[in-house]
Amino acid sequence: MPTPRSLPGRAVGPRLGTLVREFDARPARRRALAWLTLLGLAGIALVPAAAVYLTSGRPLLGVPAALLATGYLGAVVWILARGALRGRDTVVRLHEGGLTVTGSGLRGAYLWDELTEVTVSGVRRSHRARTRWRCVLTAVDGRTLTLGDGLPDVGDLAGTVVAEVARRLVPRVLGVVGSGGTVRFGPFAVGPDGVAKDGRRLPWPAVREVVIGNGLVVVRSHDGTGDLVAMAGETPNAVVLAEVCHRRARSPRRMG
Repeated sequence: MPTPRSLPGRAVGPRLGTLVREFDARPARRRALAWLTLLGLAGIALVPAAAVYLTSGRPLLGVPAALLATGYLGAVVWILARGALRGRDTVVRLHEGGLTVTGSGLRGAYLWDELTEVTVSGVRRSHRARTRWRCVLTAVDGRTLTLGDGLPDVGDLAGTVVAEVARRLVPRVLGVVGSGGTVRFGPFAVGPDGVAKDGRRLPWPAVREVVIGNGLVVVRSHDGTGDLVAMAGETPNAVVLAEVCHRRARSPRRMG
């Protein structure tokens, strides 16, 4: 895929433009630390109390104390195992011209024109469960940035980034394919004759639409028998793929 020319250094100041929104994970980190501290101290305090009651022959007090200690300390382990503190010091600031990130050893800025790939995966285990997001950004100079559920409203952030990158890349991809070239989107290859994956090809007249949802990217055929499917986490710029296929399938003889 054609990539924009890299700008020198890391975008700062006027290049980023006006601050639009801030995504700050630090409040959630502070809440998680508070719960860990309270639960940990309560569990540790109950352990010797339970031991004293049990050894002194007072099981009516010792058993509940032991169960509470086990529950509190188990909750601490559960919170840590779920990665409640991982990436929780990250702050992403969204600007008109790009974004900046700080925290967890990260410090950098990305112009929209520097981003060549955005890979987004959103999976929901059930209708009542919340969507688990993962967004990976790749810049023209090889830098990558991974954002996950440790960041509040990361789905909104991912949607904005995807839209900005797609607005810039769709015309470039249409130009390459219209000139007879092929552009890859992970396992998919888009060319003048259609969309291919793993040796199977859907010619443009057979392409109905591209559907992105619940961790999958599906290029659907009109007859429903030749669908091409891949994991969203393995398909960079899936929205660009969808838009290119939409335009190309509507006008198979003319790009743009």
